[in-house]
Amino acid sequence: MAERVASRRGGLRSLVLLLGLCAVAVGVAADDGGESGDYLQWQRLLIGLAGEAERIQVGTVNRFVNGMRERSDRELWGVEDYWASPDEFLSRGAGDCEDFVITKYISLRRLGIPDGRLRLAHSRIYNRERGRIEPHMVLLYRDTAGREWVLDNLHSEPVVRGQRTDLVVNYVFNTTGLWYSGRGDAADRPTDPAEHGKWLAFRQRVQSPG
Repeated sequence: MAERVASRRGGLRSLVLLLGLCAVAVGVAADDGGESGDYLQWQRLLIGLAGEAERIQVGTVNRFVNGMRERSDRELWGVEDYWASPDEFLSRGAGDCEDFVITKYISLRRLGIPDGRLRLAHSRIYNRERGRIEPHMVLLYRDTAGREWVLDNLHSEPVVRGQRTDLVVNYVFNTTGLWYSGRGDAADRPTDPAEHGKWLAFRQRVQSPG
């Protein structure tokens, strides 16, 4: 994944567009493009979690999504960087760290957690196996008490952000904006996500039945 650092900004443009499209669909209707067992199980999971306590929703979604396999975009899609929607990710049962994060984010939004308490975080992490620092993406979730948790495909359960000393956040974003301080709070002025992508072209790609 380290070799993709140069293309990360372009990938961010596409992801922000995907999130914008999904935000329109949140609470309206599920994407019916996927027919795999994992996709259908995800749909049933979200229905079953409706009305549950938020901590149960977050933990259950995190564990379910983390049950998918980690694979590179080159293996799955034949390209260096591809941002998969939940139906694409779950139909393959695999993806890279961005795909895990996107599906968790959209799942929690569909369950009613406000966008203001969710941030997708482009980060750096030390890979002990490879002995090097690599780019990584996680989902930051702020609970109703104000504590921030890290949802990471490398950890089976959410971890309080302050305990993730191995994680360095570069910037965070959601459908509201992008914040370069890594905080994403009211004191940090957001950048309009519309600045970061070809909105119409990406909308057409995601909505296309093919």
